[in-house]
Amino acid sequence: MTRISAQTCLALCVGVFCMTSSLANEPCNEVGRPCESNSRCCSGCCTSGICLKSCAPQDNPCSSANCSETEECVLEEVQCIRAPCPPVAQCILKANSDPCAVIRCRSGFRCERQCSTTPCRGVCVPVPDAKTNPCDTVKCSAGHHCEPRQVQCFKAPCPPAVGRCVADDPCATVRCASGTHCESKPDEQCSAPPCKLVAECVPDVNPCALVLCQTGTKCVIQPGSNTATCIPIHSGRGCKSE
Repeated sequence: MTRISAQTCLALCVGVFCMTSSLANEPCNEVGRPCESNSRCCSGCCTSGICLKSCAPQDNPCSSANCSETEECVLEEVQCIRAPCPPVAQCILKANSDPCAVIRCRSGFRCERQCSTTPCRGVCVPVPDAKTNPCDTVKCSAGHHCEPRQVQCFKAPCPPAVGRCVADDPCATVRCASGTHCESKPDEQCSAPPCKLVAECVPDVNPCALVLCQTGTKCVIQPGSNTATCIPIHSGRGCKSE
């Protein structure tokens, strides 16, 4: 179907406004084709970016769609051999909706949200035993051991901890800057032994070798900072002052 020209419109319709832009001579879009406005459709009805037969509810496939509360209906263009090609209704998950809200998993399973595809979907996965150590099924190579690591989670329910292989020597994977070397030291934030070792880059040269303290003081290295500080020398019990 092709639009009538502006000149024909003026000749036949007195007092009727006709388009005089370049769109007036362009073919209109048939039912089921994309549109930006009603004027682009031969039927004069553009809904959700798709041309419909009319704007009457019975001509909108979404009127009879059975979408859940967490879903919304959208019109999708279809490919057919002969026009018109009416669109079909498709229920999709609403933005920021939880796909697990409409999924019921069988006993021993729980729903997890997976967003590797768009839109996100809910998947039933086995519920792990809280008493199970995730490292029980992890085999690490020589020089490594397994440590439980909590998975980063932004919304409950959160997945359980997983077992990760880490080097026995924390310095094995650390590269220090020139003039420093790596040393393994107990974690200072640990309050319940045994405490794991952490890697720390320290200067190759003793910081005190570069410090000249005044008489009556001596150089010490501050724990954890590797900085040299001069402190007073205290003598007692017959000990000589340094």
